[in-house]
Amino acid sequence: MFKEKTTLDFFVKKNYIKYFLYVFLILFLIISVNKFYIIFRESIFTPFFYSEIVIISILNSLTDIPLIAPIASFFAVYLNLQTYYKTSEFFIIQNAGIGKIDLFKSFLPIFLITALFTSFLTLFLNPIIEIYVEHKKNSISENIERIDLSPGRFNYFSNDEIVIYIDEKKDGSKYESIKYEEFILFDSRYSSKNIIIASSAIKNKKQGVIILSLKDGIKYSFDKNFLLTDLVSFDNLDINLSTFNKEEFDEYEQRVSKTKTIDLIEKGENLDQSELFWRIILPFSQILLPIISLFITNNNIKGKNIKNQLYVFTSLLIFFLFIIILRSAIENDNISLIFGISISVLVPSIYFLVYIISSTFRNSSLLKKL
Repeated sequence: MFKEKTTLDFFVKKNYIKYFLYVFLILFLIISVNKFYIIFRESIFTPFFYSEIVIISILNSLTDIPLIAPIASFFAVYLNLQTYYKTSEFFIIQNAGIGKIDLFKSFLPIFLITALFTSFLTLFLNPIIEIYVEHKKNSISENIERIDLSPGRFNYFSNDEIVIYIDEKKDGSKYESIKYEEFILFDSRYSSKNIIIASSAIKNKKQGVIILSLKDGIKYSFDKNFLLTDLVSFDNLDINLSTFNKEEFDEYEQRVSKTKTIDLIEKGENLDQSELFWRIILPFSQILLPIISLFITNNNIKGKNIKNQLYVFTSLLIFFLFIIILRSAIENDNISLIFGISISVLVPSIYFLVYIISSTFRNSSLLKKL
């Protein structure tokens, strides 16, 4: 009997892992394609190499694994049980003395392993990845060496904060001493907006920085309402188009979603607590969601009842809606972080406990009849 249970235990685990990988890879592929499209669209105005587009897309996709994995576990359990119901394999498993409680015990080590991996991602690796990606994108944006201004059209870069128009390009290699005729620049990087018109501009490198040296032009300065505040004529004007600002990046690094977990704990502000709740609850959901899927899947439907399938999908949506509401409540200081985590774990646990109690009474009543 022990050997039969061990064989069936291996069988259900193998099927679970198979469905988990199917769902996970499909979701990961969809998200990766979407991330790739977003980065590729950005590359129209930012000089990414193809290898950089792929690397940044993959790294961005990795940050979504903590959200993908619980959903994949949820559907893996559901699809696994549906397969058994369609072929009556579940009744064979039940006759071998394995019920849903036993299936839960069988799946639990897998749930715990994936939850630990998800915890590592959400609490430690994801913030590092997001900071690295942003640093990489900023570093590329400032690399004017990669940008070859095209004549006869507007050239955008630095998140559209800089717009350059040139009428003609002359002489020089791609990266050194390139001369542009009839040069117009719009610069909105700072509180004062500038429009610069020059008869010509030369792109060259000075002390390792790419400089545009403008000749014979006018610089117009505007306030935030685009009211003219200054007008200056010049014979020579050097423009540094480097947009990477260390202070701005340090400020970006402190944004909640990119903040290291230890810093979130130390700060303790509502927004930090809300982000910390999200990072903690995603690994928990790696255990909670498949448990919910396991105990709400009906063994009387044989995979054909649309009503039950809608019930399963609705349960998934309600779970995440519930989590989002709790996160919002923490952010607005309506509840504490501890209460939010407790209620997120407690509600599914109560359902699980009720199921165990009802199953116990059901089985005892059947034994009495026998």
